Amino acid sequence: MDSHSSSSSSASYRRQQSSNLQEGRNVCKCGVTEVIWTSWTKENPGRGFYGCRNYRPSKGVIPKVGCNHFKWCDKEISDRVKEVINTLKMENVALLKENRNLAKQCESVLVAENAVQTIANSEMLIMKKSLKRVKFALLVTWLLLVSIWFGKI
Repeated sequence: MDSHSSSSSSASYRRQQSSNLQEGRNVCKCGVTEVIWTSWTKENPGRGFYGCRNYRPSKGVIPKVGCNHFKWCDKEISDRVKEVINTLKMENVALLKENRNLAKQCESVLVAENAVQTIANSEMLIMKKSLKRVKFALLVTWLLLVSIWFGKI
């Protein structure tokens, strides 16, 4: 799905890939067949409309592309339905933001875990070397004791 939003307003649109509505019934000023878009503005959330296939809203200094071909294909929804959809959109945005924050926290935890694992591995190598030295010292001590013991007998 192509997603488009306008910087001059809170409008956003999404082109529908499949629909029960008929695409290509009309040709726009650009000479291409129209497509069905979905409005995600506060005033018309989820409402379908026919529009230019080449439409891309302007963003800052980037000019808009396509023509202004526009015709609603869905009936206007009630104020209550608009309120519910807009509330769900806001909740979805908040959940997406929370999800991104949690993903960052998980990444930080993984980085810290890797650092701790690296330190633990280094400490383990040091302990293994120390253990080898202790074993060697015990072996030498044992050999000295055995030689002293058998030397006296």
